[in-house]
Amino acid sequence: MTAATRLPGDGQIAARSQREPIPNPDIIRIYEEVLPESADGILSMVERKQDYEKRARRTECWLNLATWVAILAGIAAIIVTVYPLDVDTIVGA
Repeated sequence: MTAATRLPGDGQIAARSQREPIPNPDIIRIYEEVLPESADGILSMVERKQDYEKRARRTECWLNLATWVAILAGIAAIIVTVYPLDVDTIVGA
C-alpha cells in the first residue's frame, strides 16, 4: 500500500509505502479524520483480502495435487497399454 502525505507549507507530497496488511495507525487516524468510521472499512478490506489469498493458496495446492494424480494415472494407463496384464497368468489357470 502506498500512502501520500502533503507536507506542510510547500505543497509537496511525500509518498510512503508499506508491506504490512494493516496500515500504519497514523494513516488510519488521518482517514478517520476525513471519513469517520473508515477504519472499519479498511480492516474489513484487509480481512477480505487475507481470506481471498488463503482460498487462492488452498486452491493452488489442490490443483497441484490433481495435476500429479492425473500424471500418475496417465503413466499407469501407458504402462497397462504397453504391458497388458494376462489374467490367466495372474490367476494361474
